[in-house]
Amino acid sequence: MTTPRIHISGLCKRFGPVTVLEGLDLDVAQGEHLALIGPSGSGKSTILRLLMTLETPSEGTIQIDSEDLWPPHNPSELDRAARAQQKRLALRIGMVFQHFNLFPHLNVIGNIALAPQLVAGRSAAEARQQAAALLERVGLGDKGEAYPAELSGGQKQRVAIARALAMEPDIMLFDEATSALDPELVGEVLSVIRDLAASGDMTMLFVTHQLHFVEQFADRVAMLDGGKIIEQGPPSQVLHNPQHERTCAFLAAVDLSH
Repeated sequence: MTTPRIHISGLCKRFGPVTVLEGLDLDVAQGEHLALIGPSGSGKSTILRLLMTLETPSEGTIQIDSEDLWPPHNPSELDRAARAQQKRLALRIGMVFQHFNLFPHLNVIGNIALAPQLVAGRSAAEARQQAAALLERVGLGDKGEAYPAELSGGQKQRVAIARALAMEPDIMLFDEATSALDPELVGEVLSVIRDLAASGDMTMLFVTHQLHFVEQFADRVAMLDGGKIIEQGPPSQVLHNPQHERTCAFLAAVDLSH
């Protein structure tokens, strides 16, 4: 691997006496599609939240294109320069959450256009024009004036994807993006993610239990347990010829066909 897009070294995260990540090392290449799998509580979502600066690491470093997202010596204390660098790097990362997190009082266009106006300083007209284009991209061009309560779960998640894309990130994080959906709605969201990945060189990290999708789509799978990566490799290896007994037990409990 050349200089990794994301470089994580010695990453630890503790919540009081509970250690969620312990000495985690991980590199992600430019344009790579990495799936993070493992049991609940293994630290998968915490990795994404640390990348989004929604949580503060207890120890360790995270770099984006060789620049520190968190100061390496004391992550809990950011000076003015470190805070400015963190904000600049974080704006290049988009995240789609499990539960949509749409603003119920804003229509779909308003939800998508809000951050580009408030954070990126775009005009209302420019932000709304971009939002309309993104809605077309996710197959919801006729839903701009609808409110979240009027949408299905799959439609809400596609709006959430459009909202994340509105900040023009080059790294996208998906945290169980389909787990809150009824089974018949999962496919429409996965289709949008698949089309998004095929359309450019975007780096993507997925936390998911949709192992059939992982098998088709991921370049690499990392299996986490107890806050550590215990096994990683191409999907054909990890999903069909796992080497670690914990991976074998996890896969035996999950249906690979869904």
